[in-house]
Amino acid sequence: MARVDGDLRCCGARARIRALIRLDGGPQGCGKAGPRRALCAGARSVSLDIIFSAPSSYGEADDQRFTQSLQQYADRVVLAAEYSEVETPQGFTTQLTLPLPLLQTGADQVGSINFLVEPDGKIHRFGNQFSSELIQNSPADEAKIYREWAATTPTFADATLQAAGVEYFPPEGNNIFFMGRVKHLSISRSGMR
Repeated sequence: MARVDGDLRCCGARARIRALIRLDGGPQGCGKAGPRRALCAGARSVSLDIIFSAPSSYGEADDQRFTQSLQQYADRVVLAAEYSEVETPQGFTTQLTLPLPLLQTGADQVGSINFLVEPDGKIHRFGNQFSSELIQNSPADEAKIYREWAATTPTFADATLQAAGVEYFPPEGNNIFFMGRVKHLSISRSGMR
């Protein structure tokens, strides 16, 4: 599924849409039509929250089709990257898992999908706090590498806004302020209740 959030223009009419578009054929099969469908439906950018770190199980031809699709819309497609903990003979370390080099077409955006999960199991802080905490709590030699990664890999949200060409002010502070669930309005034939 691809999430579409934007304006739809059809037959001279304009409507605000938020939708999911079904993308058939496995994760990389979505590359054949996914970005094109979403962008033609009015999305300013397409963000794929999938880690494409291994070749497609559908074969090399599928990777080639996906790469061609990414090249066509490179400046408007965001791929996910992930900081992950790996075990080495020396202990645990953190690595940045990026999309396959084949899929990094140059102009495309890559964003980190990591958030800090609080003791209550919820996310309270912005994504950029993950790399900040990682840098702060690491030995100097590792912190230097993490700083370089943080400088070249924005958060997934920031990369999505950049790809969409949306100007925004960086958040003030570290916390996400969630004001509760949106209250839904019932709409009847006579209007809103």
